[in-house]
Amino acid sequence: MSPDEQTEKAVPAFAEQRVYCKEVADTYDKAFAPLLLLQYDLLLLLQWFAKPGRVLDLGCGTGRAMLALGQCGYDVTGVDLSPSMLARAREKLDAEGLTNAKLVEGNLADLPMDKLAPPYELLCLYSSVIRIGQGVLLTRLVAALTAGHAISDREVPIISQGIVSADVVVEDGCWIGYRAILMPWAHVGRGTVVGAGAAVTGDLPPMAVAGGVPAKVIRER
Repeated sequence: MSPDEQTEKAVPAFAEQRVYCKEVADTYDKAFAPLLLLQYDLLLLLQWFAKPGRVLDLGCGTGRAMLALGQCGYDVTGVDLSPSMLARAREKLDAEGLTNAKLVEGNLADLPMDKLAPPYELLCLYSSVIRIGQGVLLTRLVAALTAGHAISDREVPIISQGIVSADVVVEDGCWIGYRAILMPWAHVGRGTVVGAGAAVTGDLPPMAVAGGVPAKVIRER
């Protein structure tokens, strides 16, 4: 499959405007500025990760998180599928003197690893954080989800209950198997192996082998 075919397949019809329309990038920051969640997550990033390191921002958009972290001394790289969003991010980063910040056009479902330079200490995905430790092996097609629909109110349709988000943490030395899914609140302890196709929905202890849906400890390493 050619890169053009991969990109076309990765963008459903309803998302094409966001990806390819320049006007969306021009109005994006203003439209989302009042959203409190997008102010709260920046505060968390700056509090939790006070020590500068290397950051990969997935779905970086116009560079909102990259700009904040870059100003604190982080070595920042952003990936997004929208050329217009990336152009706006470049303008903002350059205006702040962050000319070494790297921007990569690519599909998050099939990251252009030839343009990246892992390991990274922190990965940001939309409004939540995915923390990946050192020496972690992520097998192909691993998914990490940091948001989902609220379902607590039985009287209100799920579609109207809004979004809940939570961070995903994978500690040092883990191995996450093929097509495993890390759900919001997933925390994989140091050195743990997560089997292929497993769905991690909460805490897994260090030095364990886990599998299944939901993932449970099978044995210790």
